[in-house]
Amino acid sequence: MKSSADAVDVGPPLDRVEAAGLRRRELMALAGTAVPVALAGCTGALNLGAGNDTTTVADTPLPGTLTLSAEQGFVGDTLTFAGSGLPAGTPVEVVWKTVQGRWALIKHMNIVGPTYAPRTVTVASPTTDANGSFSTSWTIPEDYGGSHEVVVQAADGTPLAKASFTLLASFELDRTSAPLGETFTVASHALGPDQFHTNYQVAWDNGQTGLFTAVSSRGHSTAEIRATGPTGQHVLEVFRGYLGDPFLVAPQSPFGPVIGGRKHAWLVEVTEPTGSLQTQWSDPLRPAKPDPVFYPALDKQTDARLAVTPDMGVTGDEITITGAAFPANTTVDLVWYTISGSRVTSAPIEKVPLPGALPSAKTDANGSFELTATVPSDKGGTRPVVAVVNGKSVAVAGFLLEPKVVGLSTEQGPVGTEFDVTVSGIGWTEYGNSYALTYDNKYLGYGCGMDERGGENIFTLHATGAPGPHFIDIFPAMYRADTNPPDMYEGKAQLTFRQDHPGHPTPSLHFVFTVTE
Repeated sequence: MKSSADAVDVGPPLDRVEAAGLRRRELMALAGTAVPVALAGCTGALNLGAGNDTTTVADTPLPGTLTLSAEQGFVGDTLTFAGSGLPAGTPVEVVWKTVQGRWALIKHMNIVGPTYAPRTVTVASPTTDANGSFSTSWTIPEDYGGSHEVVVQAADGTPLAKASFTLLASFELDRTSAPLGETFTVASHALGPDQFHTNYQVAWDNGQTGLFTAVSSRGHSTAEIRATGPTGQHVLEVFRGYLGDPFLVAPQSPFGPVIGGRKHAWLVEVTEPTGSLQTQWSDPLRPAKPDPVFYPALDKQTDARLAVTPDMGVTGDEITITGAAFPANTTVDLVWYTISGSRVTSAPIEKVPLPGALPSAKTDANGSFELTATVPSDKGGTRPVVAVVNGKSVAVAGFLLEPKVVGLSTEQGPVGTEFDVTVSGIGWTEYGNSYALTYDNKYLGYGCGMDERGGENIFTLHATGAPGPHFIDIFPAMYRADTNPPDMYEGKAQLTFRQDHPGHPTPSLHFVFTVTE
């Protein structure tokens, strides 16, 4: 058995389209139609590659017959393919038709939405017997849910037989008991690429926590759900709803059961904590390297080189800035660039210097220098550091500023206590700009990082709940996505951010507030 999972047409390079001159609306249409998807009647089965797309074999009579051991099933099932009526003693290929998804971005900063391109997987390459038959089995891998076409084809690609199989969504819970403050892990399988099967929601004790998505991870992703109090039994449940909110009358939906009949609600138990609880922390998630697309243009090309070590971190970190091949015995001004502007006012978004953020350097006789500096408080994302000599920008390097836990204004108090949750380094791109806040697994709202405060964001809350610890989890969200409907993702906690967040990965942030008597 072999796989051709890499045989992917990834479609237009939507993350680098500035030169193409396409408007956002045009790209939205392009992203939404990269692979036509059709909903089959009232069954809710998604046909991956319906219509005129090349992933679907034309509906014409074929010489052979392909029979599957089941018409539908789940990831991990064993599926048997039996072919008959084919040329005798001939090598053939069994091909599974599917797609590959990704989040389409404009200029690596604005979210268009999910887009999908055709993908094929070779299930097996059997040789037919003297009667023109074969039989082979396959364990279904992680993939998008929906109706997949399976084709038997000759060595030259000519289709000989076909059938279809519907891959159903399912969810798994890693355990049904966890100490207070730890997490339950919910894993998804076979989420679909259409708006009705790509967006699932998690609820804790009848309150929505956040979203399950798997656009760029082939239908599979995981979410960690806090074990929050009081101790005892709680209900953890998965819903489906194309508006980004749970659709509560699923039996009446033309798209059938939430996840094909498998369990999607669990009775879980929260037990006493095993030790002292952390009061604030962030995920150990590390994003990608700084993206040069955000670097300002240089005024003059020289051999001068600039480096920042480490090239990622948080406000307050110490960094080393080194330069080489500069003019000897010369002052080099080091300029930290921030982002100015707003998406909700008329102020244009642009790169501007942050005055006084970095010290100047003096080169030695070889034109080199080295100095240490402290990362300033600023909006997150790639922050360019530019070397300026005699008013000319001659070299640039980048530092990727990550979100950071700053703290609570107070960590305890009775019900009704007002307190602030402060974080820094929230980004400015549409995938890094918004963070969604949950209190004891209940979604409360979101905040954005695009303001003139300079990098810190303050969430003001009031203490609620029984005496004891209460958990505040802040998750990556999306400021905007040109999806249909347009509010499917906006501002909501994306619980699957580790595998499926647009752009570079961003961490979640966590706090504990103790309600006193």
